[in-house]
Amino acid sequence: MQEFFIAGKFPGLNDILSAAKKAQGRVYAAMKKEQGNRCRFAIRLARLKPVGRFAIHFTWHEPDVRRDPDNVAAAKKFILDALVDEGIIKGDSRKYVMGFTDRWSDGNGVSVRIEEVP
Repeated sequence: MQEFFIAGKFPGLNDILSAAKKAQGRVYAAMKKEQGNRCRFAIRLARLKPVGRFAIHFTWHEPDVRRDPDNVAAAKKFILDALVDEGIIKGDSRKYVMGFTDRWSDGNGVSVRIEEVP
């Protein structure tokens, strides 16, 4: 089991969709780059080792209950893409991803646990 934490609030699905509609997707591209950089920094700090097939467990730390869970959890896309970019996971297809779990807690950020599955 490997873990890391990314501090701060991620854009929600509504923010992502809005960005994708603006300026022919350039706003989304900038958002994806910024969020990817945040994720890659946390991944590098954690010194994770590559895994094959895996299950991934997210604990979303939100300062309040205003945002809907499905809106918040859309940030998985940024995190999984960063894990691929850093070579920790080979891909984010069903060939490698055996499952997700999402939990909720107070705070600001997301805790990520990667469990290798034989």
